[in-house]
Amino acid sequence: MITLDQAAAIAMLRYEANKTAGNCPYCGGAKDPSAFSCLNCQEKQRPAKAAWYHSRKAAGICPQCNENPAVAGQVYCLGCAAENNARSLSTHRRNKAAVLQAYGGDEPKCVGCGDDRVAILEMDHIGGGGTRHLKEIGQSKLYPWLVKNGFPEGFRILCPSCNKAAHAG
Repeated sequence: MITLDQAAAIAMLRYEANKTAGNCPYCGGAKDPSAFSCLNCQEKQRPAKAAWYHSRKAAGICPQCNENPAVAGQVYCLGCAAENNARSLSTHRRNKAAVLQAYGGDEPKCVGCGDDRVAILEMDHIGGGGTRHLKEIGQSKLYPWLVKNGFPEGFRILCPSCNKAAHAG
């Protein structure tokens, strides 16, 4: 008969072998390329992960590092919040650069006035519909949406002034 310790050791070996092979570490199936495990295992783990997260949050402990107290009125501790903000900003900048490259080439500029200050350039829905679309996907999700959907037609680069002028009633 296998002891509990032996079973745990076997499970850990299986987990590591699956992970090393590039498969879902839990079941050995095909891993979701954008995640750590397969979709099936993610779905199975979702309720337990949500319960754990809410228990940490209720206890006032940062659910990311599981060590430090969360900042009053916040979910994360100062260190994890700063780390998350930096990662989010980096992802935003990477997505914006990819979008501007796809729609404007190596030197993107406003199609209205020619302004080439990358920091202020933004995307516009040609022919309108931007407000409705942003409500559907989330206000700050346009750049990731464009990347994920292969840079579809119907968008152009504008500066804030030209964008406002294009949609002035």
